[in-house]
Amino acid sequence: MKDIFLSAKNDIENKAFALVDGRQLFSSEDLQFLHRACEKVPKELIRVGDVGEQNNLDVGRFMEDKKEQTPVYRNAPLGKDVVDRLNSGRCRALLSAMMGGDFYIRRCQVNVLRNGSFIGKHIDTYSNLDYRYSCVLQFGEDFEGGEFFVEFNGKEEEVRTGYADFLVNRCEIPHGVRTVRGGNRTSLVFFLSKSPLSRANTDHKQI
Repeated sequence: MKDIFLSAKNDIENKAFALVDGRQLFSSEDLQFLHRACEKVPKELIRVGDVGEQNNLDVGRFMEDKKEQTPVYRNAPLGKDVVDRLNSGRCRALLSAMMGGDFYIRRCQVNVLRNGSFIGKHIDTYSNLDYRYSCVLQFGEDFEGGEFFVEFNGKEEEVRTGYADFLVNRCEIPHGVRTVRGGNRTSLVFFLSKSPLSRANTDHKQI
């Protein structure tokens, strides 16, 4: 774990994101459970993001962090079961090291991008100024396009994620996902904060 953490920390500082093999963080049983949860949770079409950015994707909610409210689990008991799996074992050890101690998952969802879907450039801290890192566990296997991009130090960098890749991104950095040109890109996404779940989301730029 120490080597994984050091590599991730270096990438986060120099590129604003880090890519880790999720198989080093989750058991095969955990990955199967999380993948099934992403498939069966109800989804809604999202065209506009929290601060008005243009999107085109389907989203299923495990945990929401709405403006002026405290976080709530969704689609019981699935939401809490998913968050509990993410918040345990080697995954928690890595994220705790990155966060410098205790942290809280305040928002968790699955993003499904099909042909023509995309996520417009945005900054996660606009949804909650306390967000530190977004974490993305990729379950898509056979899709075209859909590259993750980040705008950092005056230039844009792209990365293509594969099955079980675990991507950690700094929430204050602009980023998005290119248009998918075929297949399904399914990603489990959650956000880390130092703010406890008892604290309402009052610091934001949500519309």
